[in-house]
Amino acid sequence: MDGRRSPILLVALLALALAAPPARAESSPATRWPAGGSTLRLAMGMATEHWGMSPCRGRVALSWASLGSGTNAQSSWANDVDPFAQPSSNSECEIALSLQADWDWPKLCTVVLHEVGHLTGHDHVEDPGDIMYFTYLAPAPECASTPEPVETGAPPPAAVPAAKRAAPVAKKAAKRKKAAARRPGRRPAPARHR
Repeated sequence: MDGRRSPILLVALLALALAAPPARAESSPATRWPAGGSTLRLAMGMATEHWGMSPCRGRVALSWASLGSGTNAQSSWANDVDPFAQPSSNSECEIALSLQADWDWPKLCTVVLHEVGHLTGHDHVEDPGDIMYFTYLAPAPECASTPEPVETGAPPPAAVPAAKRAAPVAKKAAKRKKAAARRPGRRPAPARHR
């Protein structure tokens, strides 16, 4: 060879580069499992079956939010009678899932089961083998044995930057906190769920 690169080698390298799948950046959990999507609907259905009731008459607002490190999720609800003894009186049920947590399907499913447990009248327990233990240790059997569904939900809003999507969630949370302080019977979200 005379010091120039072979055109055949360049063509072969170009063909390999075009044939290789593009490197994909890891997507956020909100993109992988949108709040209105089929995966979280399945997890909510499994939680309803697990606890034998649908909290807030089936009206639970699911969202993804920045909850800080070490917190997987938090739930909140209103109850003018008793937050744990009268779960059928719960209203304004919400579950916020952490954008910072390290998720896979069994963990996501288990954390949703745990949070729905709060919405159906269950507080934390001391038994690490119980789904209502304060921190995530292992997937619930039904979550571990259920394959991750193929997501068919609505795509996340792509046109709005993440910073602008997060702002209304933070404003709404602050507004709810003020309103909860004025209303008796409002149970604030548990401080930390790992």
